[in-house]
Amino acid sequence: MEQVFRCVRPVIFQDEASGLPAIPGTGFFVKLFGEIFFITARHVVDNDYDFNDEQLVIQYSATSNRGVPIAEVHRFRSTDENDTDHVDIVIYKTDRARLEMHLFVGSPPYDFSGKDCLRNYSRGMRLSFSGLSPDIGEYDYENRDYRIALSCGDLSYLEPESLLRSIHIGRVDVNSSFPDFDGLSGSPLFYFSSSSERSASSQFAGMLLRGTRSSGIMLFMEAQCVFNYLLAFFLRELPEPVARKKLEDLVKWYHPDIGYEYRPRGTISASNFSIRVLDGEYQRLL
Repeated sequence: MEQVFRCVRPVIFQDEASGLPAIPGTGFFVKLFGEIFFITARHVVDNDYDFNDEQLVIQYSATSNRGVPIAEVHRFRSTDENDTDHVDIVIYKTDRARLEMHLFVGSPPYDFSGKDCLRNYSRGMRLSFSGLSPDIGEYDYENRDYRIALSCGDLSYLEPESLLRSIHIGRVDVNSSFPDFDGLSGSPLFYFSSSSERSASSQFAGMLLRGTRSSGIMLFMEAQCVFNYLLAFFLRELPEPVARKKLEDLVKWYHPDIGYEYRPRGTISASNFSIRVLDGEYQRLL
């Protein structure tokens, strides 16, 4: 479990004028088809701090102050202005040519093949997360000394959010010592098949979006939705037959253990990357 959560990082904006950091939330690294991405909730980076992507510092690891180089940034739009939670995501594609992989020093990205994507949720299922906890961090701004703390927790799956696409509801078991939920937005969720460290296998279950400590309720984006956005980096603007062939070739090259049996859930269409999911067809406008 601890090994899986080594992909988690705080989202840090560096204010060049004051030299002080702003740390509004959490994100995580994933590796897919040879590329490395950093993912967080869009509202974490598009916020009242009025910072921009150039001021974002995504650390290679907790022991490294170096930031990873970014090549592309993608935000997404909804076709329904009343349903936008399923696009509350931003993905940063790192610059592979300038990456220094040795700086990840034991905190590598989560190796995401798609087969590890949780697709079926059931009531009472326990899902685990790790994210930023400003309440228990130490920030000595005068001496520029910061200890950024992460907290781990579990939520119990309740049900899909009936009015929102690809969004689900969970309840976090909170007690008096559990920190506030501020900072948890953008945290990855994982399902572990066993509580035993030795025998547990993990599946990516989604990304936390928002919630309140007083209610104990958290909303999260489902895993398949996050995975579909990642696929868009590889398949956008390709006609469906070409996109499907490219995906099969990528899977066979990077994940030969999956081979021909792998298929994305849904259909890939042309330029707007339309994906048919269980709750109907909607579009990711790229």
